[in-house]
Amino acid sequence: MSSPGRSRGYLERKRFAVAVHLRQAPAEALAGVEAAVDQVLTRHPQLRKTGGKQVFELRPAIDWDKGRAVHWLIGRLGLDRSDVVPVYVGDDDTDEDAFRTLRGQGLGILVAETLRPTLATARLINPDQLRRLLWLLGDQAEGGTLPS
Repeated sequence: MSSPGRSRGYLERKRFAVAVHLRQAPAEALAGVEAAVDQVLTRHPQLRKTGGKQVFELRPAIDWDKGRAVHWLIGRLGLDRSDVVPVYVGDDDTDEDAFRTLRGQGLGILVAETLRPTLATARLINPDQLRRLLWLLGDQAEGGTLPS
């Protein structure tokens, strides 16, 4: 692995995981990077491999994901009420667990330029659309009116 900007994948140390980013890796290196990740898994069975948009993650092999985290946060913050609509925004396959958790009780928003199967209840094309939505919601929270 190397640092960002080089032609191979690079590592990102997270608090409870390690991400192997593939965005800048040439196509011919992808199989080798995945093989290296799989070798780490063989030596460390307490980890599991997950994937996302051009990334592999090595995480502790526990029953926890973004959906469980959203569920826990809603309960912990006392937001499991009929007057609260939880909103989760994501752009990656790893966000699907959170979208699944919120189905029927909140709003999952996928930010993606291309159509793909998703459990999200809404889709925005790019971060600029998300920025506009958040601005509109903030304006409404302050008593403003939506522009036509």
